[in-house]
Amino acid sequence: MSVKPRTNLLLDTGIMILFVAVLLSGLLLWTVYPAGGTRAGRGHGDGAAETAVLALDKHTLVTAHEWGGVIVGLLVLLHLLFHWKWITCQAKRVFAHTPPSRRTPARACTDAPCPDA
Repeated sequence: MSVKPRTNLLLDTGIMILFVAVLLSGLLLWTVYPAGGTRAGRGHGDGAAETAVLALDKHTLVTAHEWGGVIVGLLVLLHLLFHWKWITCQAKRVFAHTPPSRRTPARACTDAPCPDA
């Protein structure tokens, strides 16, 4: 396997794993942990910090959830940059003011650089 497909596989796998982790932590925060006790100072003393699931208190889970979301966002941006040539080629092909019979075939945007119309 060459470098580009391996990099793409690792990037997509990282996005998927972190997305599932952020999804699960969000579901835990939404369903298991009581409301309140946020960093904004609301809800102090309501017992929110005393509840622990999987040995994670609410503050630790919120921090992991937030950082996981930031990292997923950065990885998605990296993924878009990694495929930018393909994205621009497809956009030119779809939004071109040429009749469908004269458009570049979709397969031309996969490996070869996007031809000028």
